[in-house]
Amino acid sequence: VHVPSTPRHEIEIAFDTGSISGHLLGPQGEPIAGVKITAFGRSKPPEAGSTVASVQSDSEGAYAFAHLLCATYSLSAMARDHSPDPLAPATHPYAREREVSGLRLGPGEQMVDVDIRLREAAAIEGLVTDSEGNPALAAEIHCRSTNVLSIYSTTWKVDHKGHFLIGGLKKGEFLVRAIQQRQVSDWVTVSTQLNETSRANLALEAGTMLNVTVNANGLPVSKCYVRIKDSGGRTVASTILHDGSTQLGPLFPGHYTVTASTSGEDKLKGSLPIQVSGEPSASLELTLQ
Repeated sequence: VHVPSTPRHEIEIAFDTGSISGHLLGPQGEPIAGVKITAFGRSKPPEAGSTVASVQSDSEGAYAFAHLLCATYSLSAMARDHSPDPLAPATHPYAREREVSGLRLGPGEQMVDVDIRLREAAAIEGLVTDSEGNPALAAEIHCRSTNVLSIYSTTWKVDHKGHFLIGGLKKGEFLVRAIQQRQVSDWVTVSTQLNETSRANLALEAGTMLNVTVNANGLPVSKCYVRIKDSGGRTVASTILHDGSTQLGPLFPGHYTVTASTSGEDKLKGSLPIQVSGEPSASLELTLQ
């Protein structure tokens, strides 16, 4: 840009933009409303940067991105959140995320009828009861894949009748359990099929809160990562410990292993097996080396 030696000079900068629009559809072609769709665009050369924009599908499943910078885009839609906020039952239990990629948007181009069709999914529902057999109205549901290579883990909340519905799942096996304050249920293994709802009722029992103290060289550890694994090697509780002590739980009666480790070049770590018998609280001191 050449700036002349005048007191005031105006220039006009114009960007080449385009638009993408279409519909968000369910596995059977039904319109899906109220779901966030994200557009991620990468320009060439890469130094030109990237573009990220989000819109929500309307009541008829329609969406539209206007004034997008020219780039190659991918559109992604997720019918259920991995960490719903606020925690809520599944809105579309038989639909899970889908991505459309390779959309090359040119200057002034209007891409229309770019439909995103969500994949088929499975669901798990059930009832959570407290130690007296009454519906647990404030319980949280933890769901994770039994596949040790999977990172899938999500949290849901029961409704006002103690009922829960987890949606957007793949076909396979999942572990579910309920937690409410100091009460916890055992993990229940559930097999899922696409377009079907599996059942898993969960009964809460009084759990154990574990007080963990970590030290090294005779002094409390100021900061480290603490994890509790059950007998199957699954992580059931974890936290970052500060000032040498923390509380984890509740834990269902059983055998566990508590591990702790620091970060950095002088990494310290330690582990200790424990048995929980259902007592209200227990204490454990772990030494790192």
